[in-house]
Amino acid sequence: MQMIVVNAKPGGFGLSREAAAALGLEVDEKSSFMQPYRVIGENALRRNDSRLVDVVETLGQAASGPNAELVVICIPDGVDWGIAEYDGAEWVAERHRTWTPQKSDVEGYEGVFQTPAAVVAPRRHIASLLAAEAEVAERAEATSDPNEPLPPNVKVTRGRSPRVDGD
Repeated sequence: MQMIVVNAKPGGFGLSREAAAALGLEVDEKSSFMQPYRVIGENALRRNDSRLVDVVETLGQAASGPNAELVVICIPDGVDWGIAEYDGAEWVAERHRTWTPQKSDVEGYEGVFQTPAAVVAPRRHIASLLAAEAEVAERAEATSDPNEPLPPNVKVTRGRSPRVDGD
């Protein structure tokens, strides 16, 4: 298992003075916006650093700085992970690929695009796929036997509410 330290509540990652001392980090006592002090080098710590994990596990909530609630999250070995956050509350997320549209994918758009790793289907192609899907659905509906029983996993029946039969 991989062990990773994150901040569990809004406010942002931050170490207490005690945790900073245990990790050998310097504390700057000058206050800044919403912080009575800052720990120099805390942002350079890798969140899966075994020393950091040990300090958070040993000190518990006392390892958390102002506006922070540090916790250790365990994830399976081999997972390519990163830390995501919203308003300072963090979680561990498995990394995945992201694609952005190419200029040719959007008709009439003259904006700036990044070069994507894969091509996103053009709008005209999506429209033709939807039209083909609608045609197939209409053909299936026109040729189906309304008296043919549906499979047992289907709860909606043709033309009547499933609640009538107590399904």
